[in-house]
Amino acid sequence: MITQQKLQEKFDYKNGQLTWRVNQGPNKLTGKIAGALNDQKYINIKVDGKLYKGHRLIWIYHHGDIPYKMEIDHINGIRNDNRIENLRLATHGQNQQNCSMQANNTSGAKGVNQEGDKWRARIMVDKVAVHLGLFDSVEEASEAYKQAAIELHGEFAKY
Repeated sequence: MITQQKLQEKFDYKNGQLTWRVNQGPNKLTGKIAGALNDQKYINIKVDGKLYKGHRLIWIYHHGDIPYKMEIDHINGIRNDNRIENLRLATHGQNQQNCSMQANNTSGAKGVNQEGDKWRARIMVDKVAVHLGLFDSVEEASEAYKQAAIELHGEFAKY
């Protein structure tokens, strides 16, 4: 893994971006923003022939190594917003709790789906779906999900 010292030798940081400190080749000129957006909307940066996620490099640049089994979470959920104040350490489970609503959601509310003429709310806890109840409206089910998310997932809750 790349070290904090090596990153600080190769890059400068400003407003969520790394810029090349020293010319590294024709596309890596001093002052040029490092990296490119990938298909998943993350910034990728190639350093010494190895590809890294920009948010991981920025975390290491500021804080040193990422602890074992920890991930870097984008607090606001925007994958290319790599400002250090938008990044935090998270377990995989915490990182998953901070995900947006699934693309195939038809209710318009996270954790809510229609079941007959009712609306079911459920939330994932330690990889297990927990049933929160059946409700007469999407709004009631959504509120149940929101309250459970805040209680169970704290600062990582997204609703």
